[in-house]
Amino acid sequence: MRGYLFGMTVLVSLALSSLTGCGGPTITKPTEPVKVTLKVTSGGKPVNNVTVTLQPIVSGGRQADIPISNGEGSSEVTPGTYTYFVEKAKSEADLGKIPAAFRQGAMDRKIEITQAGTQELQLN
Repeated sequence: MRGYLFGMTVLVSLALSSLTGCGGPTITKPTEPVKVTLKVTSGGKPVNNVTVTLQPIVSGGRQADIPISNGEGSSEVTPGTYTYFVEKAKSEADLGKIPAAFRQGAMDRKIEITQAGTQELQLN
């Protein structure tokens, strides 16, 4: 009986060790940035002379500051989830055209960047 229990213990130990793999953390390569174009309007009109900031909501992303001219701007952005806001402009008059709610980030205002392409932002 003792031999049987020893054999079963070894068998169970081998089975469990095969489930855990070789151990150690899995290292993943950071996601490569993709080209994103933003089309930005406020009140239905293209915004001009401002910088839209994409602030990552989750770890792993990097902030992107995208200059907007005539309602459009492009930049390389790491895929992820971002909040967005405008805090920079060429003049106070340009910044004044942006609604106050969009001059700071908000956790309930998100944009998901998954691949290269165009995203539309309406600052209303």
